[in-house]
Amino acid sequence: MNTDTLIEKILRAKHYSEVFSRFTFKKQYIDYLKVLHPDVCSHPQATNAVAKVNQYKNILESTLKITDEAGTMQVDRQSISWQGDEVLLKKSLQNFQKLSNLKDEASRHFRKYLPDSLNFEEGKLVLRHQEDFVPLVDLELPEHHVTWLVSRLFELTSWLNQVGFCHAGLTPQALAVVPKTHGIIVLSFYHLSIVDKPLQTISSKFLNWYPSSVFSEKKASPYIDLTLVQRLALYLLGDKTGSGVKLKKTCTPALIDFLLESHLYPYETFDAYRKLLAKLFGKPTFYHLEL
Repeated sequence: MNTDTLIEKILRAKHYSEVFSRFTFKKQYIDYLKVLHPDVCSHPQATNAVAKVNQYKNILESTLKITDEAGTMQVDRQSISWQGDEVLLKKSLQNFQKLSNLKDEASRHFRKYLPDSLNFEEGKLVLRHQEDFVPLVDLELPEHHVTWLVSRLFELTSWLNQVGFCHAGLTPQALAVVPKTHGIIVLSFYHLSIVDKPLQTISSKFLNWYPSSVFSEKKASPYIDLTLVQRLALYLLGDKTGSGVKLKKTCTPALIDFLLESHLYPYETFDAYRKLLAKLFGKPTFYHLEL
């Protein structure tokens, strides 16, 4: 790519993902400076391009440290380490172990939605996975990527309900996408509650994502997880509030309508969603995801 084209690409970018890859940005940043720094580049827009590259680099550096109720997560390509509230971190580990130890056939299949390991190491809770993964925090994805990711999430909620659990915290901080396989993995488990029993905790940062029944009944139900998945889908489509109404102008209206409707039963919702996708988009197509 010549200098003119590169500078035009940078200045037209509306998101860091158009300029950097999530986990190789440090090397890319150095490569950009070698070409665009005003000391070596005479292009009249070189200074503006470097300023924007610096802005995106700072944003990316901040995304590798994510804060949630349990503390601060340091993110790497295939691992995360937490430091913070020891009670919540231990609860997360205990609940992960509960799910990992399920031996029924369905649970062996759904083990793919859990990280490979979660252990305390030198005072930190460390998560590891064999494939590169990217937390959903600050991600905005095209509709064709969001649709398959949401399908995985509805399937996840169906399994959790089948084995008697409500995650109760399916937020951007609690989930990651695995670009290579179009899969997802759950990152945290401390909100996990038994269905029809009192909720353990909910995410204070995303209170407006929860159905109103949470605050009156305070009871774990699959309706909570389904609602959070819907809100998360709207978030990934570009509406960070999770309300989604404005997305009807830029996304497939029938898809947005489905994401705004109330859904109570996980498997029925998953089945209806798959039928909707088939009606709207036909045969599933694999789209490479570059993050």
